[in-house]
Amino acid sequence: TGVQTCALPISLDDYCSRTGLKLSSRDLIKIDDEGADLSVLEGAARVIREGRPQIAVTTYHEQRHAEQMLELLSGLVPEYRFRVKGLAFWMSPMRPVLLQAALP
Repeated sequence: TGVQTCALPISLDDYCSRTGLKLSSRDLIKIDDEGADLSVLEGAARVIREGRPQIAVTTYHEQRHAEQMLELLSGLVPEYRFRVKGLAFWMSPMRPVLLQAALP
């Protein structure tokens, strides 16, 4: 029987710093983290600000996430243009399902 270890969470900013990975506006960050999506974006603030990658992130898990994500992303990259896709009509109140951000 071996010893099992569990990886500690790491932010995208820390991962990119450790590995030397640099993102650009040609890259896409796709996030569906079952309610922790806003936290993932917050942990990628430097990468987003510097590289301005395209982003697709789910927003329906928490009622205010779409609004908070729009605020965060437009503060990091004012040039981003946004698109909302779908409505979670099974939730009350209805919420956007996906937020996309990209440079024009």
